[in-house]
Amino acid sequence: MESTRNESISGFHWRDRILKTNLDDSIPESIDRVATEIVDAAFEIHNAVGPGLLESLYETLMVHELSSRGLEVARQVPVSISYKELYVKGGLRLDLLVENCVVVEVKSIETILAVHK
Repeated sequence: MESTRNESISGFHWRDRILKTNLDDSIPESIDRVATEIVDAAFEIHNAVGPGLLESLYETLMVHELSSRGLEVARQVPVSISYKELYVKGGLRLDLLVENCVVVEVKSIETILAVHK
């Protein structure tokens, strides 16, 4: 699992894929369109099945809904982490990576509490 290798691995590497923008920069229109589709899909799923289901089920539904909208969706994408001389292959997992530009972390709660407002 852990190693001190610095070479790149095949697959997802966060430095190659995460968009870096300044806070003053606007979000590119292409990414904004993807984000809008993601939010619309989440609302559609919520309206159809409601709250309180397992995150894994919502994740499956999101993949289906986003794919049906013509978006490329990768599921449970491993992300390797480098820190100084330490290299952790697959140290993190992204729930969804949509169109190779937007990360979706699926969360599920039974009820909305005060802390969520």
